[in-house]
Amino acid sequence: METPADAWMFSRLAKAVKMVTEGIENYTFGDMARGVQQFFWNEVCDWYVEVTKARLKGEGRLQAQRNLIFVLDTSIRLMHPLMPFVTEEIWDNMPASVLDLDAEGNVDRAEALMIAKWPEPADYAKYVDEDAERAFELCRTVVSAARATRSRYRLSPKAELDVVVRAGAEDIEKLESLRSTIEPLANTASLVMGTDVEKPAASIAVVDSGVEVFVVLEGKVDLSAEKARLEKEIAATQKELAGCEKTLANEGFVAKAAPAVVQKKRDRAAELKEILAALTAQVADFS
Repeated sequence: METPADAWMFSRLAKAVKMVTEGIENYTFGDMARGVQQFFWNEVCDWYVEVTKARLKGEGRLQAQRNLIFVLDTSIRLMHPLMPFVTEEIWDNMPASVLDLDAEGNVDRAEALMIAKWPEPADYAKYVDEDAERAFELCRTVVSAARATRSRYRLSPKAELDVVVRAGAEDIEKLESLRSTIEPLANTASLVMGTDVEKPAASIAVVDSGVEVFVVLEGKVDLSAEKARLEKEIAATQKELAGCEKTLANEGFVAKAAPAVVQKKRDRAAELKEILAALTAQVADFS
Protein backbone atom coordinates (compact mmCIF):
# COMPACT_ATOMS: atom_id res chain seq x y z
CA MET A 1 0.00 0.00 0.00
CA GLU A 2 1.36 3.41 -0.96
CA THR A 3 0.95 6.12 1.67
CA PRO A 4 0.99 9.91 1.06
CA ALA A 5 4.56 9.92 2.37
CA ASP A 6 5.52 7.22 -0.15
CA ALA A 7 3.91 9.19 -2.99
CA TRP A 8 5.89 12.28 -1.96
CA MET A 9 9.14 10.35 -1.66
CA PHE A 10 8.74 8.55 -4.98
CA SER A 11 8.02 11.87 -6.71
CA ARG A 12 11.09 13.49 -5.16
CA LEU A 13 13.12 10.38 -6.07
CA ALA A 14 12.00 10.61 -9.70
CA LYS A 15 13.15 14.23 -9.85
CA ALA A 16 16.46 13.32 -8.22
CA VAL A 17 17.04 10.62 -10.85
CA LYS A 18 16.41 13.16 -13.60
CA MET A 19 18.62 15.79 -11.95
CA VAL A 20 21.60 13.45 -11.42
CA THR A 21 21.36 11.88 -14.88
CA GLU A 22 21.24 15.29 -16.58
CA GLY A 23 24.09 16.52 -14.37
CA ILE A 24 26.31 13.65 -15.53
CA GLU A 25 25.34 14.07 -19.17
CA ASN A 26 25.93 17.84 -19.07
CA TYR A 27 29.10 17.63 -16.93
CA THR A 28 27.63 19.87 -14.19
CA PHE A 29 29.10 17.69 -11.49
CA GLY A 30 29.20 20.33 -8.75
CA ASP A 31 25.50 21.15 -8.98
CA MET A 32 24.65 17.47 -9.30
CA ALA A 33 26.69 16.53 -6.23
CA ARG A 34 25.11 19.26 -4.10
CA GLY A 35 21.66 18.32 -5.34
CA VAL A 36 21.92 14.61 -4.57
CA GLN A 37 23.46 15.32 -1.16
CA GLN A 38 20.61 17.67 -0.27
CA PHE A 39 18.03 15.18 -1.50
CA PHE A 40 19.44 12.22 0.41
CA TRP A 41 20.24 14.03 3.64
CA ASN A 42 17.33 16.46 3.93
CA GLU A 43 14.54 14.42 2.38
CA VAL A 44 15.37 10.71 2.56
CA CYS A 45 17.17 10.67 5.93
CA ASP A 46 15.55 13.58 7.74
CA TRP A 47 11.98 12.86 6.74
CA TYR A 48 11.24 9.65 4.85
CA VAL A 49 13.20 7.32 7.10
CA GLU A 50 11.66 8.93 10.19
CA VAL A 51 8.12 8.68 8.82
CA THR A 52 8.69 5.05 7.84
CA LYS A 53 9.89 4.01 11.32
CA ALA A 54 6.36 3.83 12.71
CA ARG A 55 5.16 1.69 9.80
CA LEU A 56 7.97 -0.79 10.38
CA LYS A 57 6.26 -1.69 13.66
CA GLY A 58 2.76 -2.09 12.25
CA GLU A 59 0.73 -4.19 9.83
CA GLY A 60 2.24 -2.54 6.73
CA ARG A 61 5.76 -3.53 7.78
CA LEU A 62 6.60 -5.63 4.70
CA GLN A 63 5.50 -3.00 2.18
CA ALA A 64 7.25 -0.28 4.16
CA GLN A 65 10.47 -2.32 4.01
CA ARG A 66 10.14 -2.81 0.26
CA ASN A 67 9.52 0.88 -0.36
CA LEU A 68 12.41 1.89 1.88
CA ILE A 69 14.80 -0.50 0.15
CA PHE A 70 13.65 0.77 -3.25
CA VAL A 71 14.37 4.39 -2.25
CA LEU A 72 17.71 3.57 -0.60
CA ASP A 73 18.82 1.36 -3.49
CA THR A 74 18.03 4.04 -6.08
CA SER A 75 19.72 6.71 -3.98
CA ILE A 76 22.90 4.65 -3.62
CA ARG A 77 23.03 4.08 -7.38
CA LEU A 78 22.73 7.83 -7.90
CA MET A 79 25.56 8.52 -5.46
CA HIS A 80 27.84 5.80 -6.80
CA PRO A 81 29.66 7.99 -9.37
CA LEU A 82 30.50 10.44 -6.57
CA MET A 83 31.54 7.99 -3.84
CA PRO A 84 32.09 4.57 -5.46
CA PHE A 85 33.83 2.69 -2.65
CA VAL A 86 31.38 3.51 0.14
CA THR A 87 28.29 2.96 -1.99
CA GLU A 88 29.67 -0.31 -3.36
CA GLU A 89 30.18 -1.65 0.16
CA ILE A 90 26.71 -0.55 1.32
CA TRP A 91 24.97 -1.94 -1.77
CA ASP A 92 26.77 -5.26 -1.41
CA ASN A 93 25.19 -5.67 2.04
CA MET A 94 21.68 -4.65 1.00
CA PRO A 95 18.88 -7.05 0.02
CA ALA A 96 17.65 -7.10 -3.56
CA SER A 97 15.09 -4.48 -4.57
CA VAL A 98 12.57 -4.25 -7.42
CA LEU A 99 15.42 -2.81 -9.48
CA ASP A 100 17.01 -6.25 -9.48
CA LEU A 101 14.01 -8.08 -10.95
CA ASP A 102 13.89 -9.22 -14.55
CA ALA A 103 10.84 -9.17 -16.83
CA GLU A 104 9.52 -12.40 -15.26
CA GLY A 105 9.92 -11.10 -11.72
CA ASN A 106 12.99 -13.17 -10.92
CA VAL A 107 15.94 -11.69 -9.04
CA ASP A 108 18.77 -10.85 -11.44
CA ARG A 109 21.18 -8.89 -9.26
CA ALA A 110 24.44 -7.63 -10.74
CA GLU A 111 27.71 -8.84 -9.26
CA ALA A 112 28.70 -5.28 -8.35
CA LEU A 113 27.05 -1.88 -8.14
CA MET A 114 29.40 -0.42 -10.74
CA ILE A 115 27.83 -2.65 -13.40
CA ALA A 116 24.28 -2.58 -12.01
CA LYS A 117 21.42 -0.99 -13.93
CA TRP A 118 21.35 2.80 -13.86
CA PRO A 119 18.05 4.40 -12.76
CA GLU A 120 16.65 5.86 -15.99
CA PRO A 121 14.52 9.03 -15.72
CA ALA A 122 11.93 7.60 -18.14
CA ASP A 123 11.34 4.65 -15.79
CA TYR A 124 10.71 6.97 -12.84
CA ALA A 125 8.65 9.65 -14.60
CA LYS A 126 5.43 7.83 -13.66
CA TYR A 127 6.08 8.60 -9.99
CA VAL A 128 6.08 12.40 -10.36
CA ASP A 129 3.11 13.69 -8.36
CA GLU A 130 2.94 17.43 -7.72
CA ASP A 131 -0.13 17.12 -5.48
CA ALA A 132 1.64 14.59 -3.27
CA GLU A 133 4.67 16.86 -3.02
CA ARG A 134 2.53 19.84 -2.05
CA ALA A 135 0.69 17.79 0.57
CA PHE A 136 3.87 16.57 2.24
CA GLU A 137 5.49 20.02 2.11
CA LEU A 138 2.48 21.29 4.07
CA CYS A 139 2.97 18.45 6.52
CA ARG A 140 6.61 19.39 6.95
CA THR A 141 5.62 23.03 7.53
CA VAL A 142 3.32 22.11 10.43
CA VAL A 143 5.75 19.65 12.00
CA SER A 144 8.69 22.04 11.64
CA ALA A 145 6.69 24.86 13.26
CA ALA A 146 5.99 22.71 16.32
CA ARG A 147 9.59 21.53 16.58
CA ALA A 148 11.02 25.03 16.08
CA THR A 149 8.74 26.33 18.83
CA ARG A 150 10.01 23.72 21.27
CA SER A 151 13.59 24.62 20.41
CA ARG A 152 13.01 28.38 20.58
CA TYR A 153 11.34 28.27 23.98
CA ARG A 154 13.45 25.45 25.42
CA LEU A 155 10.59 23.02 25.78
CA SER A 156 11.13 19.29 26.17
CA PRO A 157 10.75 17.25 22.96
CA LYS A 158 8.27 15.17 24.95
CA ALA A 159 6.05 18.17 25.69
CA GLU A 160 2.77 17.83 23.80
CA LEU A 161 1.55 21.00 22.10
CA ASP A 162 -1.83 22.32 21.03
CA VAL A 163 -1.54 23.33 17.38
CA VAL A 164 -4.03 25.21 15.20
CA VAL A 165 -3.59 25.47 11.42
CA ARG A 166 -5.29 27.94 9.10
CA ALA A 167 -5.05 27.51 5.34
CA GLY A 168 -7.07 27.35 2.13
CA ALA A 169 -9.64 24.60 1.60
CA GLU A 170 -7.44 22.55 -0.76
CA ASP A 171 -4.46 22.71 1.58
CA ILE A 172 -6.58 21.76 4.59
CA GLU A 173 -7.85 18.74 2.69
CA LYS A 174 -4.27 17.71 1.94
CA LEU A 175 -3.25 18.20 5.56
CA GLU A 176 -6.18 16.15 6.81
CA SER A 177 -5.00 13.26 4.63
CA LEU A 178 -1.69 13.40 6.54
CA ARG A 179 -3.11 13.95 10.03
CA SER A 180 -1.93 10.52 11.21
CA THR A 181 1.58 11.48 10.12
CA ILE A 182 1.58 15.03 11.50
CA GLU A 183 0.31 14.25 15.00
CA PRO A 184 3.11 11.88 16.12
CA LEU A 185 5.88 13.81 14.35
CA ALA A 186 4.76 17.13 15.84
CA ASN A 187 3.80 15.43 19.14
CA THR A 188 0.51 17.30 19.41
CA ALA A 189 -1.94 17.23 22.30
CA SER A 190 -4.54 18.54 19.87
CA LEU A 191 -4.48 19.51 16.20
CA VAL A 192 -7.22 21.76 14.84
CA MET A 193 -7.20 22.62 11.14
CA GLY A 194 -9.58 24.78 9.15
CA THR A 195 -10.01 27.65 6.72
CA ASP A 196 -11.38 30.16 9.23
CA VAL A 197 -10.03 29.11 12.63
CA GLU A 198 -9.02 31.91 14.98
CA LYS A 199 -5.56 32.50 16.42
CA PRO A 200 -5.67 31.11 19.97
CA ALA A 201 -4.74 33.25 22.93
CA ALA A 202 -1.16 32.97 24.20
CA SER A 203 0.06 31.42 20.96
CA ILE A 204 2.84 32.17 18.53
CA ALA A 205 2.35 32.20 14.77
CA VAL A 206 4.52 30.63 12.08
CA VAL A 207 3.66 31.51 8.50
CA ASP A 208 5.13 29.45 5.67
CA SER A 209 4.03 28.04 2.30
CA GLY A 210 0.73 29.91 2.50
CA VAL A 211 -0.14 28.25 5.81
CA GLU A 212 -0.52 29.82 9.26
CA VAL A 213 0.47 27.57 12.14
CA PHE A 214 -0.43 28.70 15.67
CA VAL A 215 1.30 26.95 18.56
CA VAL A 216 -0.26 27.50 21.98
CA LEU A 217 2.23 28.31 24.74
CA GLU A 218 -0.19 28.92 27.60
CA GLY A 219 0.91 26.85 30.56
CA LYS A 220 4.17 25.98 28.81
CA VAL A 221 6.03 29.29 28.99
CA ASP A 222 5.93 32.26 31.40
CA LEU A 223 5.04 34.74 28.67
CA SER A 224 5.77 37.91 30.63
CA ALA A 225 9.16 36.64 31.79
CA GLU A 226 9.99 35.44 28.27
CA LYS A 227 9.09 38.82 26.79
CA ALA A 228 11.26 40.59 29.36
CA ARG A 229 14.18 38.29 28.58
CA LEU A 230 13.84 38.89 24.84
CA GLU A 231 13.66 42.66 25.29
CA LYS A 232 16.85 42.52 27.35
CA GLU A 233 18.57 40.54 24.58
CA ILE A 234 17.32 43.05 22.00
CA ALA A 235 18.80 45.95 23.97
CA ALA A 236 22.17 44.20 24.27
CA THR A 237 22.19 43.30 20.57
CA GLN A 238 21.29 46.85 19.54
CA LYS A 239 24.13 48.20 21.69
CA GLU A 240 26.69 45.86 20.13
CA LEU A 241 25.38 46.57 16.62
CA ALA A 242 25.65 50.33 17.21
CA GLY A 243 29.27 49.84 18.26
CA CYS A 244 30.07 47.83 15.12
CA GLU A 245 28.42 50.38 12.86
CA LYS A 246 30.27 53.25 14.59
CA THR A 247 33.59 51.47 14.06
CA LEU A 248 32.85 50.74 10.40
CA ALA A 249 31.84 54.37 9.87
CA ASN A 250 35.31 55.42 11.05
CA GLU A 251 37.27 56.00 7.83
CA GLY A 252 40.56 55.75 9.71
CA PHE A 253 39.73 52.25 10.96
CA VAL A 254 38.65 51.04 7.53
CA ALA A 255 41.75 52.48 5.89
CA LYS A 256 44.34 51.32 8.41
CA ALA A 257 43.02 48.03 9.78
CA ALA A 258 43.85 44.74 8.09
CA PRO A 259 41.25 43.74 5.48
CA ALA A 260 40.49 40.54 7.42
CA VAL A 261 39.75 42.55 10.57
CA VAL A 262 37.44 44.92 8.70
CA GLN A 263 35.63 42.03 7.07
CA LYS A 264 35.23 40.28 10.41
CA LYS A 265 33.62 43.41 11.81
CA ARG A 266 31.27 43.63 8.82
CA ASP A 267 30.34 39.98 9.17
CA ARG A 268 29.57 40.50 12.84
CA ALA A 269 27.36 43.49 12.03
CA ALA A 270 25.42 41.44 9.49
CA GLU A 271 25.05 38.60 11.99
CA LEU A 272 23.78 41.00 14.66
CA LYS A 273 21.15 42.37 12.27
CA GLU A 274 19.87 38.84 11.66
CA ILE A 275 19.79 38.13 15.40
CA LEU A 276 17.96 41.39 16.04
CA ALA A 277 15.34 40.59 13.38
CA ALA A 278 14.76 37.14 14.89
CA LEU A 279 14.45 38.51 18.44
CA THR A 280 12.06 41.24 17.29
CA ALA A 281 9.90 38.62 15.57
CA GLN A 282 9.78 36.57 18.77
CA VAL A 283 8.66 39.59 20.81
CA ALA A 284 5.94 40.24 18.24
CA ASP A 285 4.56 36.77 19.01
CA PHE A 286 3.55 38.00 22.46
CA SER A 287 1.77 41.14 21.24
